[in-house]
Amino acid sequence: MPWVDWKFCAEVEPFPCALLAERHPGIPNLGDVTADDFAYRARAFGQIDVLAAGSPCQAFSVAGLRKSLSDSRGNLTLRLVELVHAIRPRVFLWENVPGVLSTDDNAFGCFLAGLVGADDAIAPPAGWSGAGVVAGPLGTAAWRLLDAEYFNLAQRRVRLFLVFCFGDSADPAEILFEFESMRRDSPPSRETGEAVTGTLSARTEGGGGLGTDFDLGGGLITGHQHVSQWGGAEKDRW
Repeated sequence: MPWVDWKFCAEVEPFPCALLAERHPGIPNLGDVTADDFAYRARAFGQIDVLAAGSPCQAFSVAGLRKSLSDSRGNLTLRLVELVHAIRPRVFLWENVPGVLSTDDNAFGCFLAGLVGADDAIAPPAGWSGAGVVAGPLGTAAWRLLDAEYFNLAQRRVRLFLVFCFGDSADPAEILFEFESMRRDSPPSRETGEAVTGTLSARTEGGGGLGTDFDLGGGLITGHQHVSQWGGAEKDRW
């Protein structure tokens, strides 16, 4: 019995599709996530424990010109918000490049707001740090930058990982962060962590919104949201 029972995948590019078919025969490929019936077909598999997605990174990287949400590939992050709320997995795991934290249109703040149910894009005054937690009326999201060189790979490759859980599910901070009583994978030369900054309310007024062309279940639930961030993008703070 495998420790992971992979229900489905979703890919459209020919080579990845061929590779998935060879390495994971029998796993259904649901194809284009923008299809109108995608969520319906995904829900047919029943309760999903973990829904993992790595939306295209080109829209947030220097090599991809950083057009962010105005790029159709970048806008797929907002489509993911719709699918997460439609499929309702116990845990949603998302991965992307660090550049998503520093786009001119605050793409990360829009993505977070959609996930947790904020009534407007979340925008911390000092910008996004490399780790933190956002809580809202629909759930909680935690994110953290991790470097592949500290996970037995012979290269530096920093990526942003985000875990989101609905309010009646697990605590994403307990999943993603390593607290003092737990095993740590940070290099011994890194200094100890700093105190957590104070919380701040998500914006409830001002220009712009989520920037999406869909509603989450008929409309976003408004309420108080707060953000906690840890300083130091590349430092292990837990």
